[in-house]
Amino acid sequence: MEGSIISQLLIVLRYAYPFLIFLYFIIASTIALCLPSSDIHLLRRNDTVFRLLLLVILCFSLDGVVDVAGIIFWRLWPPQEDVIGLASCIFTFSIIAQSYWGTSNIVTWYWFHGAWAIGFFCDIFTAGLQCISSQNTHTVHPGLSATVHYSRLLLLSHASLAYIRCASFGIIFSVFLWQNYRKNRCSTSEEAPLLHSPDLSSSVRVDAATPSAIDPGLQNDWVLRFQKLAVLYPYVWPQKDYGVQIRIGLVGVCILVNNGINLLIPRQYGILVDCLGTSSEKNPWLQVAIFVTLRLLSSEAGIQFVRKMLWLPVEQYWEKALSTAAFSHVMCLSADFHDSTDPAELNMAIMSGNGISHIAEMACFQAIPAIFDLIIAITYLSIKFGPYEGLIIFATTVALIKFSLHTISSAKNQQRRVREK
Repeated sequence: MEGSIISQLLIVLRYAYPFLIFLYFIIASTIALCLPSSDIHLLRRNDTVFRLLLLVILCFSLDGVVDVAGIIFWRLWPPQEDVIGLASCIFTFSIIAQSYWGTSNIVTWYWFHGAWAIGFFCDIFTAGLQCISSQNTHTVHPGLSATVHYSRLLLLSHASLAYIRCASFGIIFSVFLWQNYRKNRCSTSEEAPLLHSPDLSSSVRVDAATPSAIDPGLQNDWVLRFQKLAVLYPYVWPQKDYGVQIRIGLVGVCILVNNGINLLIPRQYGILVDCLGTSSEKNPWLQVAIFVTLRLLSSEAGIQFVRKMLWLPVEQYWEKALSTAAFSHVMCLSADFHDSTDPAELNMAIMSGNGISHIAEMACFQAIPAIFDLIIAITYLSIKFGPYEGLIIFATTVALIKFSLHTISSAKNQQRRVREK
């Protein structure tokens, strides 16, 4: 009974380990890209950390070598969850290492340290469960046949590599703490006054303490960021226009319906092919009519047309609200500002407020539905054809996204260098 519980926990860890790390890394990266990082979240990139990340990837690769050795020499095939979990971990940490090394010399630390903390605890639990499982194997099989002996040897080898990964994560955190300590010490010494002022009056003390009392660095940085974003809330969400609110809700329903239709079309196509390819007495025209209806609903004249008509007043509301707010803000500035600023630049700044509506439209109608369709496709294909199919699609998609981002970044850097010349 205990052995089955440990086996179930190991299976859960195999799948949860890479999933949690990748999910955290994606969420942290998205937040870091949307919200500019303050100085307390920035640290200089360290080559030692990158080498330790390579050591972690090497340990996962050695796990694969151990499994291959078990297959070749002792005919001990690893279970499917071990192969999927191992390949996912190698892929996930390769992405993290590439992101760490591919960034500039200054990196945002919370992108990575949360993922490393998850890896540290998951490896500790995995190593402990594998050691317990090897002891249970020895207890259940006191004779220790050759197969059981080699199986126990493989478990202990995997546990040893997991402990090495834990040590690597521990060293990474030690490097981070030392780097953060040096940064705080340097900043404290730079901000210290050169001369100690003599006795000051109480009023002067209050005035001197006022800036530190409102220093944003002493407050919660995340709260300040979300407070800045909350300024846009009245212009994005119409609080008093209930008609526009209903249209936004109906647009969300249209997006969900369109995603559902995208899932049903290939399934209905398979049903139609099966109906035409067999000597069934059922009338295939019903399946043909259903397929044509789904294709019509997914076309530009179907759900997308309804969504565009519902979205048009929302887009007009956003453009009007943002342009009016930007114009009002500019007109409330001082006369000295208007005298020293080019009117063309002011006009461009006012009109650039419409970019927020375009970004929201791109996120709602392209990015989020694409991610939703991808999750559904990976889940459905994994259930239908096994987890290997889902892993292949997931790895291919992430690799394509990383390659596209790298290509776009390289092209922009090249254009920037050409303009500077």
